[in-house]
Amino acid sequence: VLELKKELEFLRGRQKELKTYIHGQLSFPEEVDPEDLILCSSNDNVKNNEEQSLIDDNSYEQYL
Repeated sequence: VLELKKELEFLRGRQKELKTYIHGQLSFPEEVDPEDLILCSSNDNVKNNEEQSLIDDNSYEQYL
């Protein structure tokens, strides 16, 4: 049981190290201009957003 506790403590320490490492890798350098970043969405998302917009418009019209 004592060996399992030591192993668990070791693994928790490694998990913390990995989270710190990953967080560091995800950070953007200061010289990156946010306007240079391009956000892409799939056609499915655009289609779903358009359909949801139509549903919202129809729901609104029902209350008029």
